[in-house]
Amino acid sequence: MNTASALLVPLYSVGDVVVVPFPSSVGDAPKRRPAVVLAVVTYGATLDYLVCLITSQAAPDPTRMTLTQADILGGFLSLQSYLRLAYLYTASERLIARRVGLLAPDRLEEALEILIQLLRPQPEPSSASLT
Repeated sequence: MNTASALLVPLYSVGDVVVVPFPSSVGDAPKRRPAVVLAVVTYGATLDYLVCLITSQAAPDPTRMTLTQADILGGFLSLQSYLRLAYLYTASERLIARRVGLLAPDRLEEALEILIQLLRPQPEPSSASLT
C-alpha cells in the first residue's frame, strides 16, 4: 500500500444509502438516484464506491429486494423503493452528492447473499435434461 492510499479516509461506509448520478443501462444520461454502498475500493490516491441502485420501479427482477422505511436507518426514502442487485456501479467519492441513511444490517446481509448467488456460476444443464 502506498503512502497516499494509507492516508485516505472514506466519507461513506458499506451500507450507507447515498445519492449518486447512476448511469442508465441503455445509454441515457445518468440520473441522480439513491444507491447502497456495497464496497469501498481504494484506487491509487482516490476512493471509489461500489454501489447498487435503489429505484421506485417495481420491474420484474429475481434480484430485486423490496425496501421499507424501517430498512433505512437515520433517514428515509420518499417513495416505495426496491434494491436492484443486478444494477451495480463504481462511483468516485466526488460523484456522491450526500448520504441519506443506512441500510439496516440484516437487510445488507440479505442483499450481499443475493449478490453472491447472482455472481456464482450456475451449473450447466445436463444433456439428459435437454432431451
